[in-house]
Amino acid sequence: MNKILSYFLKTPKKIFLIDSLGAMMSSFGMFMICNFFQSHIGLSGDILFALALVGVMYSLYSMGCYLLLNSPSRPFILAIAFANGLYVITIMSLTYTHFHSITTLGLAYMVVESSLITLIAIVEYQIALHMHRNLHNKSKQIHN
Repeated sequence: MNKILSYFLKTPKKIFLIDSLGAMMSSFGMFMICNFFQSHIGLSGDILFALALVGVMYSLYSMGCYLLLNSPSRPFILAIAFANGLYVITIMSLTYTHFHSITTLGLAYMVVESSLITLIAIVEYQIALHMHRNLHNKSKQIHN
């Protein structure tokens, strides 16, 4: 985890690219499940479609940040970290709520999806925290 974090601390803008590509892959997976494998997952197509749409929105946000920001600022990274955390909570809540109908394959998919997104959100939060510490240290130096 430290190697991943130190890589993104050197090039924090790339976390938006990784987040965007991951969200797009997640959305693609949800759309595929929704259209072809929904009966093997145990969640309604509407739920899977809604999750896929959220992933597309997150992907567009992160790609926009990657392409449009010269250097990433803390609020943009915190926003996607928070959004990813909410997405994981939503996935876990839906998994719990529909536990009676979700299949083993569906449970495995949701756990893996949640785990990967949680790791990305943690890295994003750590980047934002590091940026805050650097900003705080610079302002201390200016005032001294």
